[in-house]
Amino acid sequence: MVGRFNGKPIMALVSLLIISPLIIAHSSPEVFVKMDPTSIETSPGESFIVAVKVDPGNYGISGGEVNIAFDPSVFNAEEVDVGDLFGPEPLEGFKEVDNEAGTIRYAIARKGATIPPTPPGTFIKITFRTLKDAKPGTYEIEITKIGLADEKFQDIPQAEIEVTGAKVVVTTILPTETTTTVTVTTTVTQAATTTAITTTTVTTASPIMITRYFTSITTRIVERRIIDIFYTIIVAGLTAIILVSIFLIISR
Repeated sequence: MVGRFNGKPIMALVSLLIISPLIIAHSSPEVFVKMDPTSIETSPGESFIVAVKVDPGNYGISGGEVNIAFDPSVFNAEEVDVGDLFGPEPLEGFKEVDNEAGTIRYAIARKGATIPPTPPGTFIKITFRTLKDAKPGTYEIEITKIGLADEKFQDIPQAEIEVTGAKVVVTTILPTETTTTVTVTTTVTQAATTTAITTTTVTTASPIMITRYFTSITTRIVERRIIDIFYTIIVAGLTAIILVSIFLIISR
């Protein structure tokens, strides 16, 4: 029975116990790729910005490709900008934005040498606009593919990359309640009604007053008649003088 235990199974077990933690540690994610922010709230007609952030761990990142998917009936990708992950003046491999299909593809490479580790940074920034007819609900903006090349331009294994997308909550636009205060200013004009009281004083006329009244009227009539007669005489005299003068002139 002792001869069956020649030590090989024990050595194999010890080797397995030593290697297993290394395998487990090596297969755990070392690179983290996520949408930032991971939770967004928006309303129809509003715009928002979401970035693809990369934490390379101990890797140097020389280049990469990312594919994004979104619901084209809810969102529209208006602008896509390169981030700072690949350093200044990176090289753009391709850029494809399809708002009908709801997809974005972007490939970028670093210009020059890559020194590990690359500090965490932004792969791309995307400006989305929520469509005006978007229905309320929760939607996802997903990273459907991510490929990263290390400092030796070797692909980083997908098993070492952990990806997190974003959830977007579209809310309903509630109509704004507008309270209109109408101030009615009423001006009351009090019409003052003035009653005019006419007092008629009747004075009893004496005979002397009546006589004086008629005498005055008669005097005025006589004076007026005298003036008219005098005026008639003057006109007649002038007419006679003119006629005599004309006659004398003709007679000569």
